[in-house]
Amino acid sequence: MVAVLATSLAACFCISGLALLASDRANDLEEKTRAAGAAEQWLTTAVQDLAGRARDYARWDDALLFTEGRLPSFATEYLTLESFENLDLDVVLVGTPEDLRLSLARELEEGGAARLVPPSPEFSKVLTPLLGSKAAESGLVEWGGGTWLYARIPVSRSDGTGVNGTMWLVARELTPSRMATPEHLVSGRITLVRAGSSAALEAAPRPLALGAGFDGWNVIAIPDARGARAGRGLTAIAINTAVVGVIALSAAVFLLDRMVLRRLSALSAGVAALREGSAAARLPVNGDDELDRLAVAINELVDADRRMREGAEREARRDPLTGLANRSVLRARLEEARMGAEAGPGATTALLFVDLDQMKRVNDHLGHQAGDAVICEVAKRLAESTGEGDLVARLGGDEFAVVLHGVDDLVEAGERAQAFLALVRRPMVVGGEVLELTASIGVSLCRPGVDSASLMKEADTAMYTAKQAGRSGWSAYDRAMHQKVLGRLPLELALREAVRGGGISVEFQPIVELAGGALAGFEALARWNDPVRGAVSPAEFIPVAE
Repeated sequence: MVAVLATSLAACFCISGLALLASDRANDLEEKTRAAGAAEQWLTTAVQDLAGRARDYARWDDALLFTEGRLPSFATEYLTLESFENLDLDVVLVGTPEDLRLSLARELEEGGAARLVPPSPEFSKVLTPLLGSKAAESGLVEWGGGTWLYARIPVSRSDGTGVNGTMWLVARELTPSRMATPEHLVSGRITLVRAGSSAALEAAPRPLALGAGFDGWNVIAIPDARGARAGRGLTAIAINTAVVGVIALSAAVFLLDRMVLRRLSALSAGVAALREGSAAARLPVNGDDELDRLAVAINELVDADRRMREGAEREARRDPLTGLANRSVLRARLEEARMGAEAGPGATTALLFVDLDQMKRVNDHLGHQAGDAVICEVAKRLAESTGEGDLVARLGGDEFAVVLHGVDDLVEAGERAQAFLALVRRPMVVGGEVLELTASIGVSLCRPGVDSASLMKEADTAMYTAKQAGRSGWSAYDRAMHQKVLGRLPLELALREAVRGGGISVEFQPIVELAGGALAGFEALARWNDPVRGAVSPAEFIPVAE
């Protein structure tokens, strides 16, 4: 029996050594996979941030006029070195592959000073094809020994109409200083490499899954030595526990201890349940011996993995800046409201689109960090002013959506919109500056037969109408509103052209005192004689001008 025990122990230690080596490799792979997931989540946020920078400029009436050659001063007024630095941009391209309207890059001179210059012709050859209609909306490119992240948005009016085929592209280089924050998050080093390269094959990387512009790229995240040592320490503990378990098992086999055999059978069933993904599965713990400690350790690992997965699912449904619900959660809530409306009479649900006025001025003059602080403060105020069953979501940039459940009618929805406007107007201190902002709100009511996409479009149209009416107000959607907004845009563009081209004339009307008939003065009246429309009534164009 002694010889048998000695042989069993020797076999156990040999198996333990092999298991330790295999576990170390498994732990290394697990750490790399976890770090790669964190790096990819950071890159997703960086793509959204860069796309927001491009959208701020691309969806701007003045930008559209610039691409059409009607506002040549736009570039010098709004694309300054200060704007590049506040928005953390390195390159801006505007136009198409065949017709490049604007090309600027931030370049560092000796001594650390920066200036704006056209990109090198070689670099332009890399970026210009990305302005084409078939290029991806965002992605990665290589140039000059570095990796560049880009995003592009079609140029249009602020409501998304008027697209003329030109693109607004922004890019920034993923320099070591910009990679410092995500590398701190993964506690290691992050590298973006082309798929199939020697570095990618050696590190067993994780392919990116962010869209067409990221096809052919892999992310490699290598944790530092502390993470590796922690993984090996945990592996050693698990292996040593397993050795003790094997020795106990050998003793149990020799002693034919049915109690041990039954416990092992229970452990086996528990592991099988865990492997099948049962959320309530737990390994049984009956005492404090080695098998019980092994069960406790496995239970803790399973609990930690479950918490991590639940946290990842929650983060996927939240806006990374404000913590509010994102667009996918908003759509799901609106679909629930639609099904409730179609099921029969009940509580009415209202959708409010809230858009902050003149946020671009805050970003340009105080920097994007101050703009983020304003967004977070407004998000907090909106969330604190809603009740149970309501939802506040951030759609991106300076746009929010509020779902109000249980409103009686459009009158009550309008009263809530007025309350939100008052919340936004309350002064806030950001970066040592006291800011007083305003907002425009569009309101639409959920009703049978209107899906979430149509309801969001209605609220967006109503919000645009509120902006056209002078901002700092709200407007409710009606069926004639969309056509009215579309019909007003040509008049607004024509009026802008008339102001620039001298098409507005002045007529003087005398002011006479009724008592004595003396001339008291003159009233200057604006008159517009359009080459196409003819004489345009002041009642028609003055509200648009105001």
